[in-house]
Amino acid sequence: QESKDKADDLKDELESIDAKIKAYKQIVDLKQRQGATLTEQIEGLEAQVSKLQLEIDVTTKQIRDLEEQIAKLTLRIAEKSVLIDRQKRILSELMRVYYSDYSGDVTPTLLTSAESLLYFKKESWTANMSDKVSEILESVKTLRAGLTNEQVQLTLKKDEVGTLYQDLALRNQNLESAKDSKAALLGKTQAEETKYVGLVDQLQKERDDIENEITDLESGLS
Repeated sequence: QESKDKADDLKDELESIDAKIKAYKQIVDLKQRQGATLTEQIEGLEAQVSKLQLEIDVTTKQIRDLEEQIAKLTLRIAEKSVLIDRQKRILSELMRVYYSDYSGDVTPTLLTSAESLLYFKKESWTANMSDKVSEILESVKTLRAGLTNEQVQLTLKKDEVGTLYQDLALRNQNLESAKDSKAALLGKTQAEETKYVGLVDQLQKERDDIENEITDLESGLS
């Protein structure tokens, strides 16, 4: 009777172990499905990160190109400013030289015929030179104004691209953070899967031992 009671107790324990094995296997199955989902999500995030990185690289190149263009324009504007100052000095010197021979009180009517002719020639030459230099000055000023406007437009474009770069960088940072979180959760899920697989193996071994013991008891009873 004692052997029979013990066999019955072992069978009850076997049922309990079977229930645990079933529950643990369900947990293992759940963790495997969670792991597969997380792996798929991580792969999707990695694809987004790769695509975003390409956009960041293109944007970075745009910023560098714009910076180079702005630097070149800044140099050209400085050169045109120097040219304008130089032309102004030339004009001023021409006026000083060609008017220095006669005071403001002297008029052509008080000069000899030869002197009057020379005076008017000088006056005409000076006026022509003044017009030419003024024309050059205006041309250079216009060019400088155009360059300055272009520089402003490029700077605005650079700011716009810079804002885009910051947005891309922030999105990339968020994606990396999400990917890291998913990877951490995947690691935890896989660890739990491994844990329950181990528990199932351990329970399976206990189950085999109990079955063997029940077989031995029942053999003795028979």
